[in-house]
Amino acid sequence: MQPEQIPEEGEELKLFHVCSKGKESGLLFQNDEDFKTALDITAIAAYCCGISIYAYCLMSNHVHFIVSASNLSDVAGFISRFKRSYSMHCRNKYSVSGILRRVGISIKKIDSVSYLKNCVAYLLRNPIEARAAKNADCYRWSSYACYFGQDSAQKGIAFRPLSSFSRRVLKNLLKTHADIADSGILLSEDGHVFPGSFVKTSLIEQIFDNSRENMSRYIAKVNYYAMEYELTYSDNTSIPDLKLLKVVSKLSQDWFGENINDIGEKDRIRLIGVLKRKYKATPGQIARVLSLDREMVFKIVMGH
Repeated sequence: MQPEQIPEEGEELKLFHVCSKGKESGLLFQNDEDFKTALDITAIAAYCCGISIYAYCLMSNHVHFIVSASNLSDVAGFISRFKRSYSMHCRNKYSVSGILRRVGISIKKIDSVSYLKNCVAYLLRNPIEARAAKNADCYRWSSYACYFGQDSAQKGIAFRPLSSFSRRVLKNLLKTHADIADSGILLSEDGHVFPGSFVKTSLIEQIFDNSRENMSRYIAKVNYYAMEYELTYSDNTSIPDLKLLKVVSKLSQDWFGENINDIGEKDRIRLIGVLKRKYKATPGQIARVLSLDREMVFKIVMGH
C-alpha cells in the first residue's frame, strides 16, 4: 500500500476528532481486560463503518479518536457502534446497563494539517495531564506506540490474521457476528486485537517530519487547555461558517459602518465576544471567519 501524502494547502482532509465528554461517576474501564476489549471494539467498529483510525487514547472515563471518513454520518455510526458494543460488554461482565448511554459525544472536523498536529499532540498528552503517566510513551492505552515502528519491534510475540480463524472462533474471541475475516486485523497471543494492525500511521509520522523526537516535543509544548476547550467543551452545534459570515458582515455594517473586508484587526477582535456568547462559535470557526490568528483567538476566548 502506498503511504499517504500530506494534503496540499486547501485540500479537504476529511478527518475528525471524536471524543466522549466523560462519565461523571464511576469508570468506563476497570482493568486491563476492559481496555483491550475496547480496542477490539474500536477496530471492528472502524472496519464495519468504513472509517480509518489515525490516533486513539482511552482514558479511565472517556475516549478520544482521530478518524478519517467520507462523511459525518459514518463517523457518527462508528462512535454509536463503539458505545453500543462496549455497553454490552459491561452489561455482560458487570451487570451494568447503559454505561455509555448518558455520555455526551463531540465530533469536530479537522480542517488543516497544523490543526491535525495539535489534535494528535493534545490527544496523546491526555494521560500526562490526568497524571496517569509521566510521559506519553509510558501510557499503554493510546496509539503512541504504533508510530515509527515501535509496536512492530516487539520480539517474540506471535500475531495471526483474522482470516486464519473460523467465523465461530472469531465470534467467541471478539464477541461479534460481523464478517471481519478480510479486515487485515491481527490478533496477539492473548486473543485481542494488535493495535498496530488497524491504526494508520503514515500520515501522522509525516506531519511530524518522520521523527519520534519531533512528535514528543510537540506533545510537550501543545497548548493543552486551549485544545481542551476547542475539542471537548465548546458547543458542538455552532452555526455553519457561511451563516456566521453573514452575521459577521451585518455586525460589521451595524457597528463600524464598513464591509467586513475593510475593517482592521482591532475591530475584528471586538467581534469575537459576541460570536462566542450569542452564536456559540468555536475559536477555530471565529478565526476562519474573521481571518485572525487561531492561537490569538484561543487566548481571547479563554479569557471571556
